[in-house]
Amino acid sequence: MKRLHVVKIVIAFLSLILMVSGMTYAWYVNSSEYEGNLVGSSKVNYFAKGTGTELDPFIISEVNHMFNLSKLQEKGYLQDKVYHFMVADKDTLAPITIDFTGQDVASYYQLFNPIGDHIYPFIGNFEGNESTLLNLRIDGSTKQDIGVFGFIGDNATVRNFFIENPIIYSNPTSATPIDDFHEHNEGHINRATGYIVGHLNSSAILEKVYVISPKIDSSGNQMPNRSQYGLIGYTQADGGVLDGGPRDTYFFSLTADWAYNVFDLARTHYLNHYINSGLLTLTSAIPSNIQLVGKTQTSNVPINYSVSTLKISPIPNDPNAPYLYDQMVLDGYEVNQLGSVYSRQNIDVVGGVNITGTEGNRAFAFSKTFDKFPAPSTLINQPFVPTNFPGSIILYVRPSSDISNLGTIVGDYLGGGGTLAYVAGIDGSTYRSSIKLNNLVTFPSGPSTMSGLNAFAKVIDNGNGYTVVPANAAIFDYYVFVLTNSNSNSTTIKSVLFEYSPAVLNDSDLESIKNVDFINSKDDVLLSPNYINSYLNFGYDLIGTQRLTLQVNRRPVTTDGFDIYINFEITDTSFFYIDFININNKMVSIYVNNNLVFSGNNRIMILRMNYDETVSVKTYT
Repeated sequence: MKRLHVVKIVIAFLSLILMVSGMTYAWYVNSSEYEGNLVGSSKVNYFAKGTGTELDPFIISEVNHMFNLSKLQEKGYLQDKVYHFMVADKDTLAPITIDFTGQDVASYYQLFNPIGDHIYPFIGNFEGNESTLLNLRIDGSTKQDIGVFGFIGDNATVRNFFIENPIIYSNPTSATPIDDFHEHNEGHINRATGYIVGHLNSSAILEKVYVISPKIDSSGNQMPNRSQYGLIGYTQADGGVLDGGPRDTYFFSLTADWAYNVFDLARTHYLNHYINSGLLTLTSAIPSNIQLVGKTQTSNVPINYSVSTLKISPIPNDPNAPYLYDQMVLDGYEVNQLGSVYSRQNIDVVGGVNITGTEGNRAFAFSKTFDKFPAPSTLINQPFVPTNFPGSIILYVRPSSDISNLGTIVGDYLGGGGTLAYVAGIDGSTYRSSIKLNNLVTFPSGPSTMSGLNAFAKVIDNGNGYTVVPANAAIFDYYVFVLTNSNSNSTTIKSVLFEYSPAVLNDSDLESIKNVDFINSKDDVLLSPNYINSYLNFGYDLIGTQRLTLQVNRRPVTTDGFDIYINFEITDTSFFYIDFININNKMVSIYVNNNLVFSGNNRIMILRMNYDETVSVKTYT
């Protein structure tokens, strides 16, 4: 019996050895950790062969090799020096296709994390060797930088391969710890999602990487989630902002008809609410639906209010009172009506303004008030308080590279005497010390060009409001423009509309994606040594209530163009934009929730996705 027992033990031990030798990666089954003493060439245990040098790169020839690269990278075992990788047949080193959903591929290899993050960025050299990574499924649920590669670090090189039919699951959840996340684009802590790479450092090289029929799936998104180019989530080279691109397009307007109807609704539903964390009710701010945020236009307005700063609460002294406009949106009232594109961050009307006329012919009525304004020279490093400018319209306009052309503004006067005027507060590199009639600049009827020379001040956004910076400040967030009546006559204006449209883009504006592209098949590139990049890309910003899946299909060369399929859902009353750039004017068809919403070859296409599943499309040639 003892001998039989020993034989059984030996057989079991030999079976165990065979099982381990047949599954180099048994660590995955039993543990989430790699061996802690992996150094030098011992890493070859996780690849087909090679020592990781430039002359003898690690060879990736199977699905598990890519999986292992992801895991080794995630654990930091590839940070001791620069390693080299090549996707190739392990014997001939010829290009290969690795199918991540093949029948012989274990399920736990079929979904893996992006390669590299900001803690352990990919710093090596990845030579794709014209090989194809087919049917990848990338799990970005707990990551910040999401793509086949998550974070490509300084001086790294990733090049020369095809990614076919990938799905990038970019579904950040509120349960994900973000304490160690890093900032993207202007200090934001958000996810960066791209088909090829999430975050690309400025000194890294990304070239000759082509993507076939890819999909981004953010259908479970719960936190901020962004893509700058689609192919690339974020590029450090331009800080995540594409100058002159569709993300610089913005517009806002204010119409008297809109204001009348909104504040008539406000008086109907919130008349007894307390305002601005105090004891006064809404009737103090809106005495009637024709007296907009303030007393009459001819009074001194001892207690002043403005459209953008008005807050309400059902209880007095509420320190967390929401903005009136935001509360109305949250409660489902139709406040975006009559063509108005109101933006509380960009446009304001300050008390002492009445609304005159009847529907379709209403206007804001202003009287001379600029003699009550503070001088801009007294406001440096102080909060900009709009209610210090009674009887005015205040505009916050982003700077651009051309100070004399910030965008187009259109003033629609009702008629009668008087005109509005800009209160010009900047005099060269300093602020004016007083407001004088001869320093006002007439605001014309019809379209005109906004110039920073007519601005009142420069401000930075401090998160809770705006702070005035010196007139010679090179870094600031907005020009502040103050419009007021320039004479003693009453001025009536029906609407103010501002719009900035980007200049026509060129391929030089898209340096980050000059060597990566969407294609229809490998032959598009392999049979065309002089392949011309399409320079098609897209960008978007999502918040936690917004869900998105987006797939890009390139048509065959004979009908060259793109079919883009978008599905989205919004679970609150918000909206988001998807901006497409189509430099080479390829024909593009865009389907949203299975409906064709655009077909054409415009260079810039901006889609606004609304909470009620409507989609608006704006294009530029």
